[in-house]
Amino acid sequence: MAEYIVNSPGSTLLNFPSNIQVGDKLIFNVTNTRNTGTPLQFPFPKTGVWQIEASGASGAQGNLGSRTPPAPTPGFAAKITGSLFLTQGAGMKLVVGQKGEVARASGTSSDRTSGPSGGATFIYIEGELAVVAGGGQGTNDYGYQGTRRDGGNALISDYAYPNHTPSGMLNVLEQQIRNNNFNGQTYSRSDVAYGGYGGGGSTDDANPATAGYSYIQSGTQQLAVSYFRTSGATLEQVVPADITVGQHGQITFTFIQEVKNFKFGEADNGLATDLGLTVKGRTDNPLLEVKETASDIEVAMDSDVVEKMRDILGIGNKPVKRYWVDPDYSGDTVDGSQFSPFKSWADFLTAKGTEQGLIVHLQNTDSEDIVVFNKKNWTITSGLATKDAGRVNVNSVAITGTSEGIYTLGLVINTTYYDTSSVGNNYLRYCTVKGLTSIGSQGYVDLELSSFEGNVEVHGSTVDVLNSQFEDNSVLSVDGAASMVIVTSSRNVSIQKSAGTLLIMGSTNLAPNSTLGIFSLVSTGGAVMIEDGMSLNPDGTLAPVSITGTFGLGKLLFETATSILTGAELQNSLHSRQVIDTQAFTNITPASSRLSDILKAIDDKLA
Repeated sequence: MAEYIVNSPGSTLLNFPSNIQVGDKLIFNVTNTRNTGTPLQFPFPKTGVWQIEASGASGAQGNLGSRTPPAPTPGFAAKITGSLFLTQGAGMKLVVGQKGEVARASGTSSDRTSGPSGGATFIYIEGELAVVAGGGQGTNDYGYQGTRRDGGNALISDYAYPNHTPSGMLNVLEQQIRNNNFNGQTYSRSDVAYGGYGGGGSTDDANPATAGYSYIQSGTQQLAVSYFRTSGATLEQVVPADITVGQHGQITFTFIQEVKNFKFGEADNGLATDLGLTVKGRTDNPLLEVKETASDIEVAMDSDVVEKMRDILGIGNKPVKRYWVDPDYSGDTVDGSQFSPFKSWADFLTAKGTEQGLIVHLQNTDSEDIVVFNKKNWTITSGLATKDAGRVNVNSVAITGTSEGIYTLGLVINTTYYDTSSVGNNYLRYCTVKGLTSIGSQGYVDLELSSFEGNVEVHGSTVDVLNSQFEDNSVLSVDGAASMVIVTSSRNVSIQKSAGTLLIMGSTNLAPNSTLGIFSLVSTGGAVMIEDGMSLNPDGTLAPVSITGTFGLGKLLFETATSILTGAELQNSLHSRQVIDTQAFTNITPASSRLSDILKAIDDKLA
């Protein structure tokens, strides 16, 4: 176990060790002093489970003048500690918070500045905010006021993470800091107060300045909070050796568990043929034949789910590799079978992570984070129950790397579902996602027969939303010019779009919510094409839409008086999805050809 100083304090030069072992620590320091600095950006060096310790920066003392001691005490920053699965090559961006400092001026003036606050420390993974450690506040201008006001400490009673935080507030705060290049504020009155890099504030007299990453008010103070992408993190205060001077933030990555980055060779390419998989629909991959009936689902709830999986995977009676994960199992794991399951997802990955074309059954996995990295043709399931009561819970699901053909079936996901795979062709079906669903895959992603209690974000991906339910406060947001989102026969959908192409079909029900105000659909760029849908308020009256750009509204029912329609209107409705219903059997046109039809229709209309 070794400690490596990746960058010396004040430097942006990064030096990584050539051979990282379990227990090794990578330590990242500040890149400057005072209010400016430089983000540290690099590809992550090694795949595995890493413990992350991130601390914000302390506040500073304000003007003391000739006042009688004791002087007010600057606020302490937070240190947040948690674990994440990180992949080699993942794009990292670190902003290490710097402490607030004051440049003291000569002279006799008693009216100077309050103590500047410390900056927060930020960690971004592939452009997404993953960790924040809040900064400490500076003190008031004691020399001028004569009343001591200590700086507020960063809060450590709780931290924000996706399933119980006012994420909108945090997103706005983070964006404000990021838009200012993470620089701290400065204030000059005889002295010059420099808020620490990482969003530290500075001010004049009465109140301590806002610390990095603050939004909760306590009296007249705004106290910093912290953030970790997943649950299970811990918080503590950082007490400097000299509280009058304070200290900078720091980030430490400790390598806990190795997960090999397997690369599949040519010898594995025949596995699909060996399993009897054939191209039967939706994608060019030998995956699922998309055939479903209500009776199929009901039978699956009462029978072994593998029978349904055999049908879906098209392997008939051929043997399929099946494993179980059950953290409550108290015996010894022999083979990962139903009666000798693995005791954690990590144990399963260690033993079977090289295999393709398998089914993993989950039981009692409420606190498990399901991370799928560079895998192919995996089904992760608890069964095909149509109600949450019959489903198994997991904490989160993340599909990353070159993963493709990943089916997530019949789960309640308590926090987040991420798909950032570079290949895609992944499927979320019969699931409930209680937190954020974020899709940044470069391939096709299917969200079907599922319920979304949090927001659904699409970043430059092709996404099919089929027969799904959105809860009252959730928003489907679309950005990125490459985005193509197809919403069919879904309910209570509130949509916010800034770019890309949106297609709405199959009597989809659009609905306003608190985020969009009176509108059920707000589009500020790209194209919107609607074949069939309704925009309805909760009382059943028609609701307006707001669309800027290219649009074709087809058979959409909406309130016209207050709707905003600006741009080029297409005269003909879009007819490209063919759904044939006969005796409760639904035959859905394969996505590869269907998406080609849609793209051709768009090209024809925009020509």
